[in-house]
Amino acid sequence: MASYQHSADIAGNLIASGAGFAALRDYAKLGVLYLQNGMWDGERLLPPGWADYALTATHTGTAYAACFRTNLDRTFPDLPPDTAWASGASDQRIFILRRHRLTVAVSNETDHPMDLAALNRVIAAAIAAWA
Repeated sequence: MASYQHSADIAGNLIASGAGFAALRDYAKLGVLYLQNGMWDGERLLPPGWADYALTATHTGTAYAACFRTNLDRTFPDLPPDTAWASGASDQRIFILRRHRLTVAVSNETDHPMDLAALNRVIAAAIAAWA
């Protein structure tokens, strides 16, 4: 993720609540890292089992996983329940569709909310085209 930059506060401390910036292509690479179970070019970057843990709902009764959301609550009704995504500012999202070996990264750098129903349809169409 060559383009990644992390913001710091006035004292130089990294801001841990977000404030990371990268090109959309690099965010897609993060999704691919999880698709590959933490491996990149033959090197293990994430601990064994972390991708499974991070992409699986871990809070009983919720769709929340470790750092990701899952589609167990059918937020995106046309996507598989095991779809996971990370959400950022301005509706930026990295979707990880493990069953389909597909990552989708989207950006919305505006003050207008993203049309999530339309996003659902576009990703479902991509899955159909990919299959």
